[in-house]
Amino acid sequence: MTRPDAVLPTLTQADAAPALPHANPPWHETDRLHVLRLRFMFNRALKYTPAVWVIALFVGLALHRYAADARALLWPAAIALGYQARDAWLRPALAAGAIERDHGAWRRRMVRSTIAVGLLVAAGPWFVFPLLPEGVQMYVTLVLCCWLSGSMASIGHDPRLYALYAAVFCAGICLGWLRVDSPYAFDVLIMLPIYALVVAGFSRGIASVVDESLRVRLVNEQMVAALQAAKEAAEEASLAKSRFLAVASHDLRQPLHALTLLNGLLARAQPPERVQEIAQQMGRSLTTLERLFSSVLDFSKLEASAIQPHPRWFHLDELIESLLAELGMHAAAKGLQLGFTRSGQDALCDPDLLERILRNLLENALKFTDAGSVRVRVHAAGATEPHPVIEISDSGRGIAPDQRAEVFKEYFQLPGSAPGAGLGLGLAIVQRLADLLGIAVTIDDHLPHGTCFRLSLPAGALRPHQPGGAALASTESDAPELRQLRILCIDDDPSSLAALSSLLRDWGCQALAAASPDEAFALARTHPDIDVVLSDYALGHALHGAALIHALRELLGEVPGALLTGDPAAAQAHKDGTIEFPVLLKPVQPADLRALLEVFVSVG
Repeated sequence: MTRPDAVLPTLTQADAAPALPHANPPWHETDRLHVLRLRFMFNRALKYTPAVWVIALFVGLALHRYAADARALLWPAAIALGYQARDAWLRPALAAGAIERDHGAWRRRMVRSTIAVGLLVAAGPWFVFPLLPEGVQMYVTLVLCCWLSGSMASIGHDPRLYALYAAVFCAGICLGWLRVDSPYAFDVLIMLPIYALVVAGFSRGIASVVDESLRVRLVNEQMVAALQAAKEAAEEASLAKSRFLAVASHDLRQPLHALTLLNGLLARAQPPERVQEIAQQMGRSLTTLERLFSSVLDFSKLEASAIQPHPRWFHLDELIESLLAELGMHAAAKGLQLGFTRSGQDALCDPDLLERILRNLLENALKFTDAGSVRVRVHAAGATEPHPVIEISDSGRGIAPDQRAEVFKEYFQLPGSAPGAGLGLGLAIVQRLADLLGIAVTIDDHLPHGTCFRLSLPAGALRPHQPGGAALASTESDAPELRQLRILCIDDDPSSLAALSSLLRDWGCQALAAASPDEAFALARTHPDIDVVLSDYALGHALHGAALIHALRELLGEVPGALLTGDPAAAQAHKDGTIEFPVLLKPVQPADLRALLEVFVSVG
């Protein structure tokens, strides 16, 4: 009796499936396993077609020597031709992606062709056994039983198909023995069904082994894909880091170099008009530095998921007109026109984040446009536009089609960019903010020349303006009064602590400064009427900022508190709910801090 492990094929990568083409949709694991199993079956079945020719040859030689009628040779010839036709019918399944596209249809083809050739083999004994001597009948029976065992290597891992195939095989042999008058017929008729049951049982064991091998293969594929994705991400991060270092080493040094030289001029006596000129030059260099560092910090916040959108209705025209007014002097200095036609629309979005997107796109358009105009258009959803669209178009040099995907990568700069044009983060920030807001960003040509950035807002994000219902910002007179608010400030950096205290005092607050948790506890004991606690997160102490505020509450009661930190992990912890206190990432904008304090005052 043949053991199952004796006919168990070695599972190779070629027998299973090649990696799915990238164009194919993602597969559920069960579907993928079905595809791997079916491709394995097709590979094994087609590999054994030449073996069928060899078997048919040996059977044909026996019939040629011993059969009483030469027509008996038609049977092995029909077997060889039948399996060859099956081979031609099944071979297209090995084409890339064929089984993946419709594995159900290919399985049906495999089942039908296998049963068809099985019937062709099984029909032979009925016709040829009466023409053969008893010894040749035994020889043919032995060959067919060995053939059935060998078939386990090609279709044995499909137990139901193999059981049906074995039943057809053995039934044909039994019919042949029923037609002859032999003393061995009864024994053969008893043994053949038992043999069919045994090999069918073996096929179930083989099926489980093959399935386990395919599952391991599938897991390995997934692990390799994950490792490849991680490798590509690491390589991209390394390239981004290299691009950043290359750009930053130049662009950040330029304004620093200018400041160093200008500071050297101030060390010598200068006439008043020269001092004013130097101060203006230093101001421009500081503005450049602030812009470069702001881009890096904004991108870091996005990377750390420290920015969360807060959508509300606001008047879109007011936001755009305010932004254009701010950039008007820059446009006028280059002789460019800024154009905008009022849309009469309110937008449902985070106005601050949308303003940053529009600002980056407008600054980018002004930077790369030497003559002509930069225009903003708003299109409400309609028959031709399923989504509301904001367009920013310019008459600049345009962006080549092969670079339109690249410009959204961090630290990428277009060829020919002017020195000091930036770190290449502006459009990367636009893309990240747009993803955060559910806005699709595309680039089109602006004929006859130039570029058009299209912001496709979510459906329903625009509505006709409702006066009084979408104020962009509260007026200063509406803001809560901060005067006499007593605030405990904690920071282990003396310069940061001094700057924060000065800002709060300028707003009329009473600032109590503590450089350590011990000083904070001392101030809390002597000033139990503290209204707000503002703390750095990393204090160089066993207590971090959040734990310190909790400890101070035992002395002060449930006073509101917030963390001012340069650590993005604290912002992520607040997002995850680990830290309950609001987190403002340094450098903190005074407007953001004041808005937070006004919220504390409003809620009492």
